[in-house]
Amino acid sequence: MRNIIAVVALVLLMFSSIFVGNYYIKQNEELKIEIESKDKIIKQNEIRIHNVEGLNLKQRSEIKQLKEVINQKDQEINSLRNQIEQIKKNTAIFEVTAYTAGYESTGKYPGDKSYGITASGETVKEGKTIACPKSLDFGTTLAIENVGIRTCEDRGSKITEGKIDLYMDDLQQALAFGRKTLMVRILKQA
Repeated sequence: MRNIIAVVALVLLMFSSIFVGNYYIKQNEELKIEIESKDKIIKQNEIRIHNVEGLNLKQRSEIKQLKEVINQKDQEINSLRNQIEQIKKNTAIFEVTAYTAGYESTGKYPGDKSYGITASGETVKEGKTIACPKSLDFGTTLAIENVGIRTCEDRGSKITEGKIDLYMDDLQQALAFGRKTLMVRILKQA
């Protein structure tokens, strides 16, 4: 249920970003229509009344200000679009499991030379270490739904594309974690 709520929350976040972008797009279109309307009024006034130059100058000033606002809104819209695309590009669903440094996960015992040492040479650390597929370089930082931020420091024979293994100190805690399907976002590529 938490997974569904988290996915719904993430989807709502993405839709709210899209909604904000759509709001700015609509606002931009309304400003463009207003500018076109002002342009028509100016042209009509120039043709019909040559001696009302003060009014035309005021309208030109308003149009210039509106164009500046439109340019600013266009930049904001483009920035939001880029952010949305980046989030979409860097987010995926992964199968997430947990492992320990013990024999049941690694085939190593305490006292073995490489016990508790990751494939990257780091010492395993709960709350930090994850085993990632080879497509994610060591040092890549991920935000894992309902888990938090973790760093790719290890590999695993069963860790293929679309799978991540969280390091945990306690075997019972790792077993209790089980196998979950979670949203994962790349925060920083190594």
